[in-house]
Amino acid sequence: MTTFKITVPYTYMVSGEYEHLVDEDQVLDHFEVDSLEQIDPAALEEYLREEADDQAGWEITDDQVCELVREQKGLETQPDDITIETEEQEAAE
Repeated sequence: MTTFKITVPYTYMVSGEYEHLVDEDQVLDHFEVDSLEQIDPAALEEYLREEADDQAGWEITDDQVCELVREQKGLETQPDDITIETEEQEAAE
C-alpha cells in the first residue's frame, strides 16, 4: 500500500490592539531632564515606540491572545513550501 505524506507549513497570525500608558515622570527620568520641552520630539517618539514594542509581551495576556485566535481564525498555509513524500508499506500477511 502506498501512503502519501503531505507536510503543510503554516503561520498563525492574529491582530489586535492594546494600550500602554507612559507617564511624564517616566519619560523625564529616561531622558534625565526636568521638562518635556527639553526633549527632541523625534527622540521622544522613538522612545515611546520602543517602549510600546517592549511592553507588548507584558501588556498582552495569554487570555487575550487566545480570544483573538478564537475570533479571527488567522491560519495561513504556505502552499509554495508543501512537501510530498511517498511511503511504501508492506501488506500485512
